[in-house]
Amino acid sequence: MDSKLKKLQQQYQQTTPVINPDTFAKKIAHKQKVEKWLAYSEVGLGMAVSLFCLYAMVYFAESIGSQLLFGMLSPIPIGFALWSFRLRKKQWLQQCGSVDEFLNFKKQQITIRCRYWQISAWGISVIWMGLALVSGWAYSVDNNFLVWGTSLLANTPVLIITWLRYCYVKRAAQRQNITIDTFRASDE
Repeated sequence: MDSKLKKLQQQYQQTTPVINPDTFAKKIAHKQKVEKWLAYSEVGLGMAVSLFCLYAMVYFAESIGSQLLFGMLSPIPIGFALWSFRLRKKQWLQQCGSVDEFLNFKKQQITIRCRYWQISAWGISVIWMGLALVSGWAYSVDNNFLVWGTSLLANTPVLIITWLRYCYVKRAAQRQNITIDTFRASDE
């Protein structure tokens, strides 16, 4: 029985990956620092874009409709940034004491990342469609396409990049979830 036990122990050791706790802790600390930096920078950028919308409402808008549109657009960037900040804060505050908790954390992080890019893609699509409608309206009513058409053209690459990033993150999430599930199955 002793030789069978040794053989099982050797098989287990060969299939179980070696995890260095110090490296593991450093990676988690680094990830938390990156999450904090991203969260605060998104809030700052969201605030800057919202302030620019208010500035444009006061100084650039030529009609009441334009002022209303800029006014309606101004809370969207800061609202999205605050929502994103809340999600990222949850991630950097979460502690992982065991490998199983870490795997649960990674799965949750993957889900949140997918949701973030999905909401970003749909939100930017709605804003882009709104800009397209306003550009068409400005061209047909005021024969003034320059301001809104420029905004539409400037936001088109952002729309395309966001959708491409969402598709990439979604595919990567599927692969990462399979890897985590495989790791869990081999651990059991």
